[in-house]
Amino acid sequence: MNVFLSWSGRASQDVAKTLRKWLPYMLHPVKPFMSTIDIGAGARWSDDLSRELKDAQYGIVCVTPFNIHKPWMNFEAGALAHLPHLTPFLFRLDRMALGHSPLAEFQLTEFGANGERSKSEFCKLIESLNRGLGEDDRLSPEVLAANFDHWWSQLKRELDEIPDTSVGETRTAYTWLRTFDDLAIHDLKPDCNVVWFVTGDVYKYALRAGVRERIEANLDTIKYRYLIPEPDGSSERAAREQLENLRRLHEGRIDYRCVNRDVFRTQATSDYVIVQSSQADSESVRVFVRAPIAEAETEYWFDAEERSAIGFHHRFQQLWDCPANVREALADESAHVMSA
Repeated sequence: MNVFLSWSGRASQDVAKTLRKWLPYMLHPVKPFMSTIDIGAGARWSDDLSRELKDAQYGIVCVTPFNIHKPWMNFEAGALAHLPHLTPFLFRLDRMALGHSPLAEFQLTEFGANGERSKSEFCKLIESLNRGLGEDDRLSPEVLAANFDHWWSQLKRELDEIPDTSVGETRTAYTWLRTFDDLAIHDLKPDCNVVWFVTGDVYKYALRAGVRERIEANLDTIKYRYLIPEPDGSSERAAREQLENLRRLHEGRIDYRCVNRDVFRTQATSDYVIVQSSQADSESVRVFVRAPIAEAETEYWFDAEERSAIGFHHRFQQLWDCPANVREALADESAHVMSA
């Protein structure tokens, strides 16, 4: 059986490579094909691809968080829809993420954090492939189950090793627009020294499950700074107390400054994440700014260009360094401007 593995982008390619490697171990008659590997040097790319599509009995589309929003997805669904069998393989996605995509009309296979569910879903895919084989090649349920159980752990290990981030890809339709999970703080480089959060929401960027654990895992090499407004209300005071506890627990690695709310509103018109290099020059910074979109279901971020990034960094460094009496003077000035 010829199985066409469709991919787009680095993460999707890594998924396709893993499936290409391990599917024949589970089902020997399966012959996976993917471009860039199975097209020989000097071959006419379009001819080989057309021939493989024509000869394929089964198609697997490797869908990741990085390519799901790309126009390619709808095109690919149309190009492969003529195959006798087509399965979108959702890597670290649930089926709801497909929305109204044509791919949602096909039998889906999900691979995610739930190990048992991923195993069950992939087993169904293998059973579907087995049913598509000729009678002489088809495995009995007992042999198929034994093959699957033997190789599953190795396939799963290689899929789990695919990074959560992908160079040059984002979880949006644009390379310049990011989600929070796309920010560099999830893939810190060795020369990173300090990560700043300038935000009015301490819980979201310091305390919530997943974020706190990631921060604490990096504290051997990374320092974290939080520039926040003075709390206003019991929930914000409770969040600051938890942040204070983190600072005491990880003294010298986590720190924060509180700024008068009026000053904060004039100096920080959105949320900012700053990734500061350990290099000596102060210009070695990247700044991500949250797009202040009202009533948006998803949080979007963009990179500040170099000059703006330097300006943002200097602005917040000054707020961090200035004495309390200067902060009070800034607060009085800010209040006067806002009331004028």
